[in-house]
Formats: sequence, structure tokens, C-alpha cells
Amino acid sequence: MRQLLLAGLLLGLATLVACDTTPTATPAPANAAPIALPSKLDEDLAAVRFQDISGALLLYYSQHGDVPPELNDLLGVDHTLELTSPYGQRNLVYLPTGLSVVGQDRILMLYDPLPSPASNTHWAIVITPKQPRQPLRTEVVRLAPSVLKVYCDQVQPQ
Repeated sequence: MRQLLLAGLLLGLATLVACDTTPTATPAPANAAPIALPSKLDEDLAAVRFQDISGALLLYYSQHGDVPPELNDLLGVDHTLELTSPYGQRNLVYLPTGLSVVGQDRILMLYDPLPSPASNTHWAIVITPKQPRQPLRTEVVRLAPSVLKVYCDQVQPQ
């Protein structure tokens, strides 16, 4: 019995040694379409960038009781923030007093002036109106150009 068990163990070891589990890349067919990762990756990076800014905005608000007067003030909370568009070296548009639209319960605080090439939408941060003794609530959203235009049309020329 012991010899049979030993023989089975040796056979199992030989099988494991003989099996090559190293993955090999299968070449793609010559007519295969390229994978469109960059635009998806850009979307993810933009979402992360806006979530980071949203978190810094909430932290600043909890420390100071108000939103910062300038976007660069958030660098005092998180010096690693990137405050430019992920789609080009344009500054994000920060509206410390916010823009509201009649019939909307969200206030636009920050948006990317450049639309995403993948979705033709603008990343933005909106807040809900502040309620007494309630924390600030932010939301990272994508706005269609037509919706952003409705918000921006609320600005009166000076």
C-alpha cells in the first residue's frame, strides 16, 4: 500500500513538473481591429481627477465652513491635485458662488471646458443647496454640452 501511495505521489509530481503553466501570448490575427483603450482610460483618469477634487472640496469645507474662494486654495488640502483638464492643458472652470438653473436642485461648482473625446460630455462637480446644519454634498457628473450651456447662460455679462 505504501509503495502504491509513493508511486502515485511520484506520478503526480512528474505531471506537475512536466506541465508548463507559463502563459504565452497568442498573436492577434492580422486583420484584428486595435483595442480602443486610450479613450476609456482617459475617461477613468478624468473621473478620478474630479473625484479627488470633490474630496478636497469637502475637506476644505469641513475645515473652513465654506468653499474656497479660488480653486488653487484646494492645493492647501491636497498638494497632489491636478487642476487642469485631463484632455488638454486648460484650467478647469471654478465657480465659488455656483451656477443654478431654475427647476434644477443642483448647483454647478466646477467643470471642464473641454469635452471628453469619448463621450462629448463635460466632467463637472455639482452640489446640492446647503441646508442648515447639514454637510456639503458634492457629486461628480458628466454634463451634455447643451446642459452646460443652460448653466452658463445664467451668467450675466458685466
